[in-house]
Amino acid sequence: MWRRGRPEEQDAVDGAAEREADPVAAQPDDGPAGPATVLDALAVPALDPLFHIEPRVRRQLDAVYALSRRHPTKVLMVGPQGCGKTELARWLAATHRLPWLKVNCPAIQDPRDWFGWMTVREGQTVYQPTALAQAIAVGNCVIFFDELNRLHTSLWGPLYGLLDDTNQVWVDQLGRHLRLSAGTIIIAAMNEGSQNIGVFLQDAALMERFVRIEATFLPPEREAEMLVKRTGVGSAMARSLVEVATLARRQAQGDDASLPWQVSTRSLIRTAELVAAGLNPREALEMTVTLRLPTEGALASPRAEFLRIVQAKLG
Repeated sequence: MWRRGRPEEQDAVDGAAEREADPVAAQPDDGPAGPATVLDALAVPALDPLFHIEPRVRRQLDAVYALSRRHPTKVLMVGPQGCGKTELARWLAATHRLPWLKVNCPAIQDPRDWFGWMTVREGQTVYQPTALAQAIAVGNCVIFFDELNRLHTSLWGPLYGLLDDTNQVWVDQLGRHLRLSAGTIIIAAMNEGSQNIGVFLQDAALMERFVRIEATFLPPEREAEMLVKRTGVGSAMARSLVEVATLARRQAQGDDASLPWQVSTRSLIRTAELVAAGLNPREALEMTVTLRLPTEGALASPRAEFLRIVQAKLG
């Protein structure tokens, strides 16, 4: 079981030499909080030469990295689905050569999924840590909590101590704290908005523990350049696809929105790939966007509205 850390208690493992002998850092895992081994879990991601980051976000992430050299730093990254939140976190890890762990929050079903559980191995009862517990023990890494607001509220408890200024959580099975070290960056990502189904309201006390970065779609000219570089589609076609997406995004905003969600950069990349593979843009958009839109309302339906946008921009 977990328990929120008390500042006056010291972690039993408090240095590099001790961490090397720490069973948390040594044991493999295959669970929701990480892949099978800490080596796989904490690989440094490759830097994507085609990834474009806006100057504002670059400055903010550079400041996050500088702050993390002094103490563990926690960031909440919000923005529309498919705008590149995961890739921004990966860019930060790759740029500064930091190991990277992605935790799939919707897969966490039990508090033990966070840090580990007791199991029997070769006739002995031993602690089985998760990759998250191993990453905390190793330190100096980027830990990415994906889809934080799809985590049920009953499972938030272990995060409070880890994310507050004590930077630690008590694990009963270990008889000690797990403690974040300087150099560790936690980035939690979530999509905000009523169009997202299966999400939970976030506790203000939990949200207050983060600094916040807003991720947005690239400016249209940058998004078109990215499509050309990533997919090989022609420049004119890339601009046309971005124009469709830009207008559709406007129609998905505000109280009188006629579309239920914004067309993501991820969907645009898939569309451009299909066009580069030989489909016309209407057919490609049908596969990536159009057929996902509701038809209720006939000519006033979201699908009909999107088709009018496609007609206006693609003819």
